[in-house]
Amino acid sequence: MMKSLLIVPPNKEGYIRDTFYGCWHKPKYVEYSWPPLYLYQLNSIIPNSKVMDLIKNNSDPINLIKNENPDIILCNIGSQTIVEDLKFFKQLKQNIKVKIIVFGQHPTVDPIDTLKNGIIDICIRGEPENIIKYLIDNINNPNKLKLIDGVCFKEQI
Repeated sequence: MMKSLLIVPPNKEGYIRDTFYGCWHKPKYVEYSWPPLYLYQLNSIIPNSKVMDLIKNNSDPINLIKNENPDIILCNIGSQTIVEDLKFFKQLKQNIKVKIIVFGQHPTVDPIDTLKNGIIDICIRGEPENIIKYLIDNINNPNKLKLIDGVCFKEQI
């Protein structure tokens, strides 16, 4: 059974990631972030999965993920965070063999841009709840993935 890690990536320095809206903002009065409820919702659907909020942990995020040894990383990304997220995912893939699946605002409106550099393996257009289990169960079968509405990957955009 594949092991999935649902993550909130690290923050861009000097900013706070808004996990609800998928954007950045400068700290105003207090440093806060929404709990990643959407990840916990997916966690309840995906067997052998765990949520990891890398914002709340001051340790090295790459090593934290390596220690979990996941087969799949799932993450919500937005247009405001994609550049920083891609840097992080590129560094992650240099250290661990993992498939990266993203969903959220940017993959929904621009899957071609999301997938163009080969760092992201699969993106989901729209909400992931109805398809995520079937996607993970068939992640190594491109013929079945092509049949899932909203799933985009290099050969299927």
